[in-house]
Amino acid sequence: MSADGSPPAAPDGTLLLALARGSIVERFGGPPVVRPEGEPWLDQPRAVFVTLKLQTGELRGCVGQLIARWSLWEAVREAATSAAFCDRRFFPLRDEE
Repeated sequence: MSADGSPPAAPDGTLLLALARGSIVERFGGPPVVRPEGEPWLDQPRAVFVTLKLQTGELRGCVGQLIARWSLWEAVREAATSAAFCDRRFFPLRDEE
């Protein structure tokens, strides 16, 4: 972790992507996502956006928040599932997608 408490540069994107994907898979009956230990930066309040795209690059869902209301851990989980199932521009994500 850097001196200002921000996440390390390399692993944070990978971890956040896994968290977003895992949160969606969990809604389809997959294993529960477990908060990784030793990552205190996940507890900091952050504003987030999660964008889902099809393999063709087309938008499939995008939801976020401009104001940090939850910890990064909770905000990513909420935004990911909302992008997948609650974006009013699209039907809810299907298991085969």
